[in-house]
Amino acid sequence: MEDAKYIVFISIKNDQGVLQDHPLRPFQLEVEAEWWLAGYVDAIVNHTGETDINEVKGMFRITEVGKETE
Repeated sequence: MEDAKYIVFISIKNDQGVLQDHPLRPFQLEVEAEWWLAGYVDAIVNHTGETDINEVKGMFRITEVGKETE
């Protein structure tokens, strides 16, 4: 998606235990990213049995393109 304005990232610990951000999916609108992320988090919670939805959601962030490192 060439004209993407927002990207959803997930933070995962590497082998050294340091959190690294990985892009998951680009979106044109921030609200699209929010809706997609809500469904993604729900799927994780439903399939893993995780009970703390906020903990799962905390693994992700939505960032405006060009501001990934802020």
